[in-house]
Amino acid sequence: MKIESDRLIIENFSKNDVASWAEIERNRRVRRYIDGKTLSYDQAKAYVYRNIDEFNKKGFSRYAVRYKRNGRLIGMCGFLEEAYGIDFGYRYTPAFWGKGIGFEAAKKVLELGMTRSKPITVYGIVAVNNFGSIRILERLDFRYIGQTIMHGLKALKYSFVIKNIARES
Repeated sequence: MKIESDRLIIENFSKNDVASWAEIERNRRVRRYIDGKTLSYDQAKAYVYRNIDEFNKKGFSRYAVRYKRNGRLIGMCGFLEEAYGIDFGYRYTPAFWGKGIGFEAAKKVLELGMTRSKPITVYGIVAVNNFGSIRILERLDFRYIGQTIMHGLKALKYSFVIKNIARES
């Protein structure tokens, strides 16, 4: 899978992304609204490999988001199956916060959709004080459905119905 926007290349993670992903996940600011705990190299590796496996098994996953100008891995965006349903999530290195990258990638990934034969609901869960992520979900027309707890933090839960059916790339 590979899609592009004006500034981004969005594609499947590869094993070559482990070191770059570990660098992103080592930053406390990146993990602040998740659980506040940075990931070790091995945990970051497991995350990348999980997403490679998920795509191979299910046809969707979290995708690597690269800055088109230099090909640098700057974050991820996509889908992950969780106990509560399909989670739609994204995470970026702080150097790219506040530049519209999160919205640009999320819009492209939602337009791609998922390989499904019928519409499917995905969920976005965001810490109550993560205003940047809340803004992205609202701009994407996710519907607020209530409060929840995520990793011990108060969070807001949103839903979105993907109606289009993805084409194989």
